[in-house]
Amino acid sequence: MICAAFVHLLLFLASLGLLWAENTWKLYLSEIIVTWVLGVVVIVFVVLLLGLIVLHSYLIHNKMTTFDYILSKKTQQ
Repeated sequence: MICAAFVHLLLFLASLGLLWAENTWKLYLSEIIVTWVLGVVVIVFVVLLLGLIVLHSYLIHNKMTTFDYILSKKTQQ
């Protein structure tokens, strides 16, 4: 899933570049708009996935489970 999100992000960026470089953007305006909207959605998912990767790397480094992390956060409050 993580690799697929990065691949989709790269494909969206490549398609944006190709559509923009053709200088006939008026013919492809709807495709450009759809690509930008979907690209933003993909970027949001990539950022969320990177947050999960960082969190779980932190948990692995501290030899904690997600349950231990949640309990430690509850006791700190």
